[in-house]
Amino acid sequence: MFSLHQLASGELIQLYEELLQELKQRGTVRSRNAPIADYAEWLVCHALELERMKPSEPFDALDEKGKKYEIKARLLRRSPRSIALGQIRNLQVLDFLVAVVFQPDVSIRKAVVIPRAVVEKYAKYTEHTNSFRFSLRPEVERHAGVRDITDIVSETAGLLAERESWNRFSLRQAIKSDALVETVPPVEESSEERVA
Repeated sequence: MFSLHQLASGELIQLYEELLQELKQRGTVRSRNAPIADYAEWLVCHALELERMKPSEPFDALDEKGKKYEIKARLLRRSPRSIALGQIRNLQVLDFLVAVVFQPDVSIRKAVVIPRAVVEKYAKYTEHTNSFRFSLRPEVERHAGVRDITDIVSETAGLLAERESWNRFSLRQAIKSDALVETVPPVEESSEERVA
């Protein structure tokens, strides 16, 4: 079985670049940044049926009612009491913040939708970055209006993985079928069939 431990550091970097390129071609990620943020956006947009915005927009997604969503992700490497979710630059623009927390194996540990009023209550302004810092804490999760979407995002991740797996299987089957068609000689018409 293949192991990453067998690869040199340069080969690992090359593999990482190839992985990012493949994820970009599939539409899972949109940039060359660490892919966990784009992956979270992709999952949440599928799970909640949101329209994913272009990276130049000041928010990540839009629902059918015109509500704006900022989607933040965090990949855990240990179990902290509070989970920092990165910087929020345009707090006044969004209606909801979606926080997605991944386990080290990239399974979903927690996903919640947080109304802007709750975000404003707990966010801390940082002058030197001109942004707000926000951490997902137990008291935030217990706040009225915060909706736990862990199950739907987890289920969506599983369904999307199955769909991608099936698409790859179908492609392999199509390639095998084409190969079989090329190796089977065409059926010759008999002279009687040509006359008719």
